[in-house]
Amino acid sequence: MEREVCDREKIAIFFAARNGGAQRAMVNLANGLTRLGQTVEIVMPEAKGPHLCELLPEIQIFDLATRNPEKVVSRLVRYLREHLPSRMLAAQQQTNIAAVIACRLAEISLHLVINQQNHLSILAKSDRRISVRVLPYLARLFYPRADGIVAASQGVAEDLIKTIRIPSDKISTIYNPVVSDRLLDFAKNLSNPTAIISPTKPIILGAGRLTKQKDFVALIRAFAKVRTQLNSHLIVIGEGENRFQLEQLVRTLNLTKDVSLPGYVDNPYRYMAQASLFVLSSAWEGFGNVLVEAMAVGTPVVSTDCPSGPSEILEGGKYGKLVPVGDESRLAEAMVETLKHPPDAKLLKARALDFSILPIAQQFLNLFESFDNSASDP
Repeated sequence: MEREVCDREKIAIFFAARNGGAQRAMVNLANGLTRLGQTVEIVMPEAKGPHLCELLPEIQIFDLATRNPEKVVSRLVRYLREHLPSRMLAAQQQTNIAAVIACRLAEISLHLVINQQNHLSILAKSDRRISVRVLPYLARLFYPRADGIVAASQGVAEDLIKTIRIPSDKISTIYNPVVSDRLLDFAKNLSNPTAIISPTKPIILGAGRLTKQKDFVALIRAFAKVRTQLNSHLIVIGEGENRFQLEQLVRTLNLTKDVSLPGYVDNPYRYMAQASLFVLSSAWEGFGNVLVEAMAVGTPVVSTDCPSGPSEILEGGKYGKLVPVGDESRLAEAMVETLKHPPDAKLLKARALDFSILPIAQQFLNLFESFDNSASDP
């Protein structure tokens, strides 16, 4: 028997603790929904992550304190029965599946929306772990049982339609909430990052985990071509398993004085604000938050035309050049041309505002309310 005493103002957001854009997007969304008058609670298998400190103080965090999948589900069921949210948003593949199972077992009156941040098909093909490779099959079984599915880009939505064979009318595309007052305030902190060598040199910036997906190998090789034409410096902020490979490549190309890998930084926005150019070199993306962040502070951008967010953010090249994935020569050409002829910063900032937190939080709220209204219709 379903309980009918759920708090109609309460939204639970369930996601795993990881560095990167997905966690920041969920934190931004939680803050936005709170500002729209909702009671928001964060639920996590493990309450860790660099962006949790950005949550508004009134947002509670519930730590399930386990990575064991069975325990995650059982503890999530307990949370749902005790705290009775009327709406739940889950993000990331494993947590999406766990949320569907837990909501069924909890037997409470609740609308569940799951958020797909990246290409499910690419994730499964690019990872050797069986637990990841089976995700498309599990998603095909469990995703349709949610009330709604939100994709972070139209490309992610199209991938879901093909991969889990779900009707397109079951999926909504809502871009990630990225631009906040906090971002703009942090960008104004112009204390000189130690990795920036000289204010007279053009600074090219990349950011993200040092992984195969981000393809910083292509960026470094492209920069080597740029360096033959322009006296410039490349900074790649982030940490990851490919650090040694990238450091070795920098040495091989004799770029040790021209490339910096400072690791994870608390405030990437001050780097973005001082950079002459931001480059996204990824082989694939679900959305590409960093492109929007760079544009928000007026920094020109160049990106690979990877599946799928960048082309949507840049409107097919209107706001920044798009080049084929892995094409180092084309990437270098686009970098040089953009450095020589940068676009109007005001144009970039205006486009970035399309991804502001409050309007996008309102889109999520509207989606939940549409389920509420359809449930109340005779």
